[in-house]
Amino acid sequence: MSGIALRLGPITVAGYRVVRSALRWLCPDGHVARAGEPIAYCTLGLSADADGGTPFTGETRDFQVAFAPRVGGRVAHAAETQGGFLDRLSNYRWSDDFVIAHIEPEGRPLPGDAALPRLLMLAGRRMTELAEDRSGLLTGWHDRVRGWWGEEEGRAGGETATLLALGTCELTGALRGERGGFLELFAASGGGGQVAVVQDEPLVPSVRILLEQLARSPGDMLAIEADAAAGFAALSPPPAAGDWLFLGALLAALRRTPITDDYLLLGRQGLRRAGPATAIALTLTAELPPILRHRRLGYAIACHPFRLAQVGAATRAWLERDFVAEARDTEEIAADLRLLARTVRERTGAALLMCNGISAQIHEDILHYAAFDAPLGRTLSTVRAKERNVMLDGLAAGEGIGVVDVDAIVAEHGLWRHLPDGIHQSGAVQAAVRDEMLAILNQRGVRL
Repeated sequence: MSGIALRLGPITVAGYRVVRSALRWLCPDGHVARAGEPIAYCTLGLSADADGGTPFTGETRDFQVAFAPRVGGRVAHAAETQGGFLDRLSNYRWSDDFVIAHIEPEGRPLPGDAALPRLLMLAGRRMTELAEDRSGLLTGWHDRVRGWWGEEEGRAGGETATLLALGTCELTGALRGERGGFLELFAASGGGGQVAVVQDEPLVPSVRILLEQLARSPGDMLAIEADAAAGFAALSPPPAAGDWLFLGALLAALRRTPITDDYLLLGRQGLRRAGPATAIALTLTAELPPILRHRRLGYAIACHPFRLAQVGAATRAWLERDFVAEARDTEEIAADLRLLARTVRERTGAALLMCNGISAQIHEDILHYAAFDAPLGRTLSTVRAKERNVMLDGLAAGEGIGVVDVDAIVAEHGLWRHLPDGIHQSGAVQAAVRDEMLAILNQRGVRL
């Protein structure tokens, strides 16, 4: 076979054997790949040489690596896939010299490490170990997914920059991309950083929720869990399986403090640690009109309205009995956002980015606002979005928040084609949002 033979290359982890599944292709045979474009992936695992702890707790079954050639060219498949579950389970020992593909490079000269593909590491932390789905890149029910390059290059001062996304679907879609594995993001960034996306189900990460997570003590969480378990068990009719699943996922989300998380990373040189996120991406879309406040313990939860409409009868009874809806106006959100910016600055020093809201909807046909009670922001979502966008613009400069102008991006592309349901974006809009986020991060010295 002519061309450059792309080999797995080394991964050295003291005390562990590196194992993998068979390869799965991200491109057809004969595809002309760009430099840095992942062409194949496999499941990855670490098998301890002796009894000991397992790294990547909660992520071991959904740990993958994608292979990206350092040069562009035509790809010829070399490694055979086995099919079935052998393509998903880590049954093969990692061999440095194993050839995964040949590539006919398009240009010269070639880098000295042209035969060594870059490794894009991917890991998903399951909501529960019972959530089994390894059908593709980062598939499954995860409370957090993340990706990072497995090389030392691009890490200024030996530190790995991390972007943590705490938002809703428009932020998740822009970062995870069309295949869900951050492929477009890392193709556009080219650095040596990490991206982590925290799930917004069932708990939506509004600013108030994030503040309470940072302030909650272990004792507070134990009280919440004990109260919820007792309250659920006393319901009549008794909770069904789906009710218990909702409660378990909700309590797990309340227990987390993603803003202060640190991360274990694997690369060719072994294991390393990354501190709390270098940058945090938020979205005004997560600021739902009401949040639910627990009547006795005072903690808040925020859930998407369509999720609450689908919960079981027992969950609905628990929410109605133990929680009260709390309206949140723009001034309260501004106060929370100001406090969060200052708290993050003191705790971790992370840069903050926030996507603004969509202030126009294709279905709105209001000719006169006299029929609506004031304040209009309580009734009309488009007015509420405009008020919050103005608030964010006024707050951003003073608190050092980078504004991702999703509202302008959608307007430039067109609502009918690119935001037909008023919420979910087209691929073109997601790409533009992603590019604007990367531009803001680059301005702040955060290289992914």
